[in-house]
Amino acid sequence: MPAVKPQPKKVKTRDGKLILGQHEWVWFSPAKQYVKVQINQAQKSSTLGVTALVPFERDGNEWVKFKARGMDFELPVTRWAGKEDTKSAVVQVRTVLGDLNALTDFALVKGDAVVLGENFTKDVAIVDSTREFVQPKKK
Repeated sequence: MPAVKPQPKKVKTRDGKLILGQHEWVWFSPAKQYVKVQINQAQKSSTLGVTALVPFERDGNEWVKFKARGMDFELPVTRWAGKEDTKSAVVQVRTVLGDLNALTDFALVKGDAVVLGENFTKDVAIVDSTREFVQPKKK
């Protein structure tokens, strides 16, 4: 009897949506590296955990300096989210996950976790929380 080849796990649905696990590897262009992220469709916005956040002005525009994953970054602020006493800077980061390559809004929050929320996954992906690292690493 011939050996049965195991079927590869599916990474897309029949209608072309990506299948995501509860954790995935994402290529972040500013960091020039893969970052482990949590997928949470119940969270409306994606968040990037940072430390040492310092707002500043460059050429009349709002920017922020911060540390994330031990690296220093400076990015322009797209907008501010939240209430006056808990406002978070929102920045755009080129995010690549499987076949998705998008400029994604991330609210900067204290901490070190990176969470992809509904603003990244809506209409293009489904989450299978029983799986992890479904999508192949791509740049």
